[in-house]
Amino acid sequence: MSIKGSEVRGVDAGETTHVICGGQDIAQLILGTDTPEDVVELSGDAEQLVKILFPAQYPMVEKQDLYGARKLT
Repeated sequence: MSIKGSEVRGVDAGETTHVICGGQDIAQLILGTDTPEDVVELSGDAEQLVKILFPAQYPMVEKQDLYGARKLT
């Protein structure tokens, strides 16, 4: 991600010491259901930015709904 002023855009990965690294669980971070400490590894200034970029949202979705559809009868 490249942040310049108010412009944010995706860029090719390059060499940097500021990294947010995570697997499939990073989706929970994007949704705001988990904290960065729970789902990603951080280095450099990423530790300071991650809480601003991905704040906790406290979504009103039951855990069951996050992981699959429930059978309706």
